[in-house]
Amino acid sequence: MQRLAPFIILGGLLASTAAAQDIRGFRAIATPEATPEGTVPVETPQVIDAQAAKAAAEDVLAAWADGQLDDVLAPDFQDRQRLLDSMIEDVPQDAEIRVLGIRGVQTVQQFQGTGASGRTEITSIVSLTADTQIEFNDPARGFRQLRGQNEFFLRITEELAE
Repeated sequence: MQRLAPFIILGGLLASTAAAQDIRGFRAIATPEATPEGTVPVETPQVIDAQAAKAAAEDVLAAWADGQLDDVLAPDFQDRQRLLDSMIEDVPQDAEIRVLGIRGVQTVQQFQGTGASGRTEITSIVSLTADTQIEFNDPARGFRQLRGQNEFFLRITEELAE
């Protein structure tokens, strides 16, 4: 009977680990979008400079803080108006956002086409994760700090030098 005790404990640990996996959230894997009209996929995507991608994400977060998110969201952003309405209704007016860190910058897709100026452009879809903290005064609970992780898919367009 004493020899069975370690196996029962080990079995219990394995069962609890298996059960814990059932409550993990689902995260969809990013898949390529259709090629935008007038562009062709780049055969060998070039890595976007991580600092440029981080600066673009910080611009989006600064627009969030200034109430100018409408200016930086793409017209085809899914549930665009719903997000903008939520910002007006649900975010406290004194809320500030702090960027704690940006990581995981990677180029997901690239397209080549001709821009409005007639010059060749490369459009890159870049994924990254931003660690943020929102701070505001809640009338009922006092000063609040809410941390979060936000996954961004940024569309960065660069003109090629000719």
